[in-house]
Amino acid sequence: MCRITYAEIAAATVRAWRAERVTGEARDRILARLDRDFGAMSVVEVRRSLVERVPALVVRHALRAYDAIQLAAALMLHERGAPLDLWAADGPLVDAARAEGLRATLLA
Repeated sequence: MCRITYAEIAAATVRAWRAERVTGEARDRILARLDRDFGAMSVVEVRRSLVERVPALVVRHALRAYDAIQLAAALMLHERGAPLDLWAADGPLVDAARAEGLRATLLA
């Protein structure tokens, strides 16, 4: 998991609440679990070595910046031998991950 996922989960959760797809209670439960959940995962910090992978990824794949960072983090974990399943709601990110040889699932 890339550290920026923390921010993405928080923003997506609040967006879902504002769109009335989740309750305020569910929103609060998800946000309250972020620290605990991240403590149980392999987290890749956003460092120069990670960001420097982005140019090659965006040349090969039509990705937005954060998606390219997410893919770079997944590739780093994969290279370290970590078991990895990438889940994303973004089709181009899932396609790029699969093209890079990762297992990836598109969330509806």
